[in-house]
Amino acid sequence: HSLIQTDPVLVLQWCQLLLLLNYDSTDWWMRILHTPKKPPLSKSMSSGSLDHLESNLEPELSTAEEVVKQGALVLFCDYVCENEADAEPLSWLVVNHVNDIVQLSYELPVQDLVSAIHRNSAASGLFLRAINIRFSHMNNPCLVRQTLRSLDGIHLTQSGMLLTLLIEKFLTTHWQSVGRVASGLACRRVEMLLAERVDQHSKTQLTHEELTKLGGFMTSNRLAQKNQRLMSLLSRIKLDLTVEEPAQSPPDLPTDLPKNLADVFLDKEWYVSHVESCCCGNGPASSSRDCATMLSRLSYEDISAIMTREDFDHTLIGECISYV
Repeated sequence: HSLIQTDPVLVLQWCQLLLLLNYDSTDWWMRILHTPKKPPLSKSMSSGSLDHLESNLEPELSTAEEVVKQGALVLFCDYVCENEADAEPLSWLVVNHVNDIVQLSYELPVQDLVSAIHRNSAASGLFLRAINIRFSHMNNPCLVRQTLRSLDGIHLTQSGMLLTLLIEKFLTTHWQSVGRVASGLACRRVEMLLAERVDQHSKTQLTHEELTKLGGFMTSNRLAQKNQRLMSLLSRIKLDLTVEEPAQSPPDLPTDLPKNLADVFLDKEWYVSHVESCCCGNGPASSSRDCATMLSRLSYEDISAIMTREDFDHTLIGECISYV
């Protein structure tokens, strides 16, 4: 480390030799790469804030230190690609140096690393979380565009997280050219999903509720008008999910009915469950009058419990009022 200021090339040659010997001690490489001390990514995610980045800005480096840092990072990326089966160095590099990976994404070893991340579902998810939490150059449009290029090709199973990141983090930028790139990337990803089998959407972490949330975010932030194509594609895939989601079947009717009515056992739990399936969610098609009639047979507490559910069909309220 004492040679960094006087002979950075020799230090890089030493780094390459150590990597050839598979020396990947985290403590040693943290000093060479000037890894900033940050809270764990999981803690950053749970806090839901990027405030900690303000107090963990990377220190100013001399020219020699910057040369060694960037050169060593490129060498370490090459080492990670050659040892792709070992997830620990890859995870450490992505979590702690995501900004450096973006800045050096024009280097071939770094491009190979990004491609390796795209091939792996878990690594793609980690990369997206690191970008969301620790990317600290949103004020630099050139680096933002490089980041978007590095996100193109993320594993298909992480499409839900990718769309959320693109819409909530990058579409809101005030640089129109960057916003168009983000919108184009999001549209291409949705088109890829539409080309796939609809029953595979669940593996992409996309749900009807998540798509509704994204559409609401775009509308509330005045992004819908500027991104009409994306809104249309989101509506199409949401419609596909709605069509393919199996309707909740009502509780099975008893088949062994007693011949004597005196022997009939009144199962209130079954009846309440049946009313819920008719009045809430994607239950069986029942007329509003039938639903109101069934609700009227219940106690006030049971009616209140059903009608205050989030998935209660509010179109039934008018019939319920007229029924009274």
